Amino acid sequence: MKRKNRILIWFMMLTKRLLRKWSFLVILALIAVAVPVFSAAVNQSSGIENIALYSAGDSVSAGVTEALMREDSVMHYTLFESEEDAILAVENGKCSAAWIFDADFEKNLEAYINKESIKPFVRVVEQEESITKMLAREKLFGKIYPHISYSMYEKFVREEIAGGASVPDEILRDFYNDEIQSDKLIEIKMIGSGEKLDTSDANYLTTPLRGILALIIMLCGFASALFFMQERADGLYAWLPRHKHVVPSFGSCLGATLISALVSLAALGFAGLCESRVRELSSMAAYVWAATAFCVLLTSIFRRASVFGALIPFFMIVMLALCPIFFSFKILPAVRLLLPPYYYLMSVYSGEYVWYMVLYGAVGYVLAYAAGKAVRFK
Repeated sequence: MKRKNRILIWFMMLTKRLLRKWSFLVILALIAVAVPVFSAAVNQSSGIENIALYSAGDSVSAGVTEALMREDSVMHYTLFESEEDAILAVENGKCSAAWIFDADFEKNLEAYINKESIKPFVRVVEQEESITKMLAREKLFGKIYPHISYSMYEKFVREEIAGGASVPDEILRDFYNDEIQSDKLIEIKMIGSGEKLDTSDANYLTTPLRGILALIIMLCGFASALFFMQERADGLYAWLPRHKHVVPSFGSCLGATLISALVSLAALGFAGLCESRVRELSSMAAYVWAATAFCVLLTSIFRRASVFGALIPFFMIVMLALCPIFFSFKILPAVRLLLPPYYYLMSVYSGEYVWYMVLYGAVGYVLAYAAGKAVRFK
């Protein structure tokens, strides 16, 4: 019992000394700053592209612009009263592109269906090309296509089925709408999980927030490892055999990752990114275990705090590039499997990665103990 109390006191002391470090507090403050910044990025006046819309009054084009304005999308649309204002917004940088719907939109559409002529339905004005603008134009076509589809359907029914007989527009429209299926055609499942992934309420702008918070947790662990290495160099743990340095190193790094993980969980809840409570808690607990093991292993490998401190930016860049935070690149898969954030980000949707992190941590601590015996420190 006394030994347990002594271990608890040691852990509390190591954690308390972290909270007295202003640099560690600054890193924790990054978590508090990240959430409002990303929340501001997804308000109603923002998006990955801000598109200016103008319709000359054609009923079909007006329906397309109204559908775009009503859509809950990462693209933000602004409706202008004149073509000149829409183009001026692009020239001034207020909008990234302008979509100009011509007054003869429906007429040109019918001419295209009847193969009479090919005239543009929409004019697009941009200052430069980008991938997101290309994706935005795909959404534009998606909104126009139902009108193309209905025109082709109407033409076929009147000419091929009705044989030129008069068929009321209301009957054609009602039959067409009755045949539209609202069921989802695509079902998403993650490997290792039998659960269906629902992306209907997914916010694609705040999704990277989880990965960024995972990196900040690692940064807190690195900072704590750096503090420990400086204390070791000062002889604070000279009374311990070098292979037992993993014990204070573990206590120091665990305190850092645990505190930052608790703050991150609160931030994820505030941002509305939490999955089920059990999944979130189990994934974060396993991540703390694995991230701490990674940091402890680094303290056993590196002798000098100056060398490790210089490599921290390198580690952060590698994790940012190889972990699925913004993009998932299929490069250096072996290196990616060495990074704790990768397992955490995958565990949110696939429970088997929680066990991978548990195993990762166990192997990490064994390697740290072995390295502590093999590496000599001055």
